[in-house]
Order: sequence, then structure tokens, then C-alpha cells
Amino acid sequence: MSKKSDIFHSKNYLILNFLILLGYVLLYPIITNKLDPAKFGNYVLAYTIATIIVAISNLGIREAYKRNFFEFYNKKKETEILLFSVQVFIIFISGLVLLLNFFLEEKIIFYFKELSHIKYFWLILLFAIMLESISSIYLVYLQNNKFSQRYFFITFSKNIIYFISVFYLLFNNYELASLIYGLFLSNLTLFILVLCFQIKNTYFTFNLNFLKSILILSLPTTPKILFGQINAKIDKILISTFSSIANTGIYSIAQSISSVIFQIMTSLDKVFITQTNKMLFNNQNKKIGNYLTSYIYFCSLPAIGLILFNDIVLAILIDSRYHGSENVIIILSIYYFSLIFGKVSGTQLMYSKKVWLNTNFFILNVLLNLLLNVPLIYFYGIVGAAIATLLASSISLLLSLHYAKKFAPIYYNKKKILIIFIFLSASSIYSILINENILQINNFKNFIFSLIIIILFLVFGFINKIYETNDIKEIFKLR
Repeated sequence: MSKKSDIFHSKNYLILNFLILLGYVLLYPIITNKLDPAKFGNYVLAYTIATIIVAISNLGIREAYKRNFFEFYNKKKETEILLFSVQVFIIFISGLVLLLNFFLEEKIIFYFKELSHIKYFWLILLFAIMLESISSIYLVYLQNNKFSQRYFFITFSKNIIYFISVFYLLFNNYELASLIYGLFLSNLTLFILVLCFQIKNTYFTFNLNFLKSILILSLPTTPKILFGQINAKIDKILISTFSSIANTGIYSIAQSISSVIFQIMTSLDKVFITQTNKMLFNNQNKKIGNYLTSYIYFCSLPAIGLILFNDIVLAILIDSRYHGSENVIIILSIYYFSLIFGKVSGTQLMYSKKVWLNTNFFILNVLLNLLLNVPLIYFYGIVGAAIATLLASSISLLLSLHYAKKFAPIYYNKKKILIIFIFLSASSIYSILINENILQINNFKNFIFSLIIIILFLVFGFINKIYETNDIKEIFKLR
């Protein structure tokens, strides 16, 4: 994180992420208080399936667009035409999928009895997710151009509408409908804002050749998207099948808390993945590893913090009906942190046009997830689901890193990354021992000891120059 511009954009995305997380900190106590786990679990299942449908219908175009953008970098006309061409295609595909679901709606709602009283709930939910999917292409355009302030405004506005509408509807006893209507209103706001900003562009021409160049890369990744979505959602689907809908709700809340790590990572990857792409195209492979070290370190910070203070987070934010998932949070925190390496290896393979390898790894991940989840959920419930997710991901990730290095080598700082993993592992073992009452100390001593681990980790980062005083000053500058 050596460049001032990278720190500036990272700061913008982190502030945005912090504000969004603050909204969820206020929202989760209300959701868990107003909705029992079984009802919330039913919504989670419906949202999961709708997300899978939308992701598959996009045919992997978003990631291919993110890559191909850099073939026209600094060419205003070509980048705007590429953007418009991709958007037109996604709108066309989304329209066909929505029409098909219109005819199948009665059959679909049969499986979601807790939601069936909400008129047109399935079409509203699906359309809301599609609006976000269509808008996301323009957000990638902003990321790649490093227009972080415009990105901040659009995304912040969308989330403000979501929180206000859901709060209002929940307090007026709309129950599950609050989440569906809130999602629709916020994503409609996002879509309208994208239109307002993009109308200022100069070129609105559909170029079939540009689209073909995207589809050549994206279509082979469609199975990857399918298996990737199933892989990400299979745990909740199987918990609903082999355990209970209520446990799906409890697990989903724990997963949402853990995914804070991934959200922070995603905020930062708008900078470091964009820069990694540029460095790959500029043949600066040997510099990428050192460049990424600070981002890996800063993504591990919230993971270690959440692992050590998971019990406090649950006690403060979540209704007692959703408790009992402390170890799930610990295991999934490790899982979400490890995904930073998946983001980088995926970028390497996409750059080298080895997209079929990405697809193979995702298929392997899904198969492992399925094979591990069924027995582990049966014997260990939601903790088993978290263990299966981590194990399956770790195996496919190691293979992905191996082949990514072969085709587009990146040289990581192994010593520093090893120490990061030692801190992460030690924190996890300590917290599990505390949660299982194997190690018995009072809450105050536990808090102090956890704080000492965080301080030691910060000292390690400073001594090894992973971050410097100037970086901290730059982050806290208002401008």
C-alpha cells in the first residue's frame, strides 16, 4: 500500500464499508428480535435460490468485463462502448429470466410457505437482485477508473435507503416483507443513480465484437459461476434439509457476522485487484507479492479481532434465540480471510486466460463441499457446515494457487504471511478452548488477553514495515 492514491481510494472504500457495517450493527438486533429463526431461515433460503438464478443468468460477464476493461485502459470511447454493450446484454438476459419466472411463480412459492402471503414476493425479490446485478457493471467501471468518490456516493445512497426502509417496515410489523421491499427499494435507487451518472457518458453504442470478446472469456466460466454459487449457498440449503429451517436462520446470522471480513476485503480489492491486473499487464509480476502483503495483513486484522471477541459481538448485537454459533463464527472467519488468496489466484488465471482451470477448481470445491457437508451437518449441525466449508475451500484454494503461480507467477512474502497465519491459528485455538470451557478464565481476563494478542499483532506489522506511520496519517486525513 505504498502509493498515496491507493491509500486514498482504500480509505474511501473502507469508510464506506464501515458505514454500511454500522447500519447492520443497528439492524441485526431488530431483525433477530422481530423475526424468529424459522421465518428468517425461510427468507434466507428464498434469497439464496434467487441469487443463484441471477448469478447463472449473468454468464460470468462481470469478471470478464473487469479484465477486458484494461485492454482499453485510458481509451474513453472504447471503455464506454464496452460498458454499454455489456449492460444491454445483461438487461436482455435478465428480462428473459424474469419472464420465465413469471410463468413459474405459483410452483416456486409452494416451497416458501412463510413468504407465500406476500403478493408477488418471488418476482419482487428476483427483480431486486437483477437490478443490483445490472448496476454492478457500472460500479466495476468506476472501480477500474478509480472513481472511488462517485462509487462511495452511489453505494452509500443505496444502503441508506435499504436501512431506512427496513427499519420503518419492521417497526410497522411488515415482518419478512420488510426485507423484500427494503431490498427492492434500495436496488431501484441504485439503478436510478447509475442511470443518472452514466447518462453523462459520451458513447452509447452497442458493439457486438466487444461483447463477443467478453463472452469468449465469460461463457467457459458459467459452470464456475453455477458451482461457485451452489458452493457458497450449499451449506444453508443442506442445513434446511438435514437439520432445520431455524438452524438455517441461526447459521445465516453467524455467517453474516463472519462475512464482515469478506466485505472489508471486497472494499479493498477494488484497489488491490485493480492494481494487480494493471501490474500483470505491465509485466511487473515480481513486485505484486510485496504490494499485496499489506492488504493481506489488513484483511487478517478484522478476522483475528472477530475470532477473539466473537462472544461479545453475539451478546451485544444478536437476540438470544440466535445464540450458540460462536465456533461457527471462528471457523468462518478463517474461511473468509483465506478468500483473499482466491481473489488473487482467480485474477492470475483470468489474466492468463486459463478460465477453464477456475471452473475445474470450483467444481472440485462444490463436490468436496457436498461430500463433507452432508455427514458433518448430520453429526455436528451448524458447526459441521462451517468445518466442511473451510476444508473444501482450503483444498481447492491450494490447487488454484499452485496453477496460478505456474501461468502468471506472483512471489509472496512467505515469512510475513506465515506469521500472519500463526497469529490467526493461535487466536482460533484459544477462542475455541474458551467457548468449550476447556480453558476456564473469567470474562475480564479473557478480554485483556485477547487485547494483548491484537496489540502484539499490530506491533508485528509495524516492526516489519507492513504499515508505516505515514500510512496511518494518510488514512486519517480528511482529504
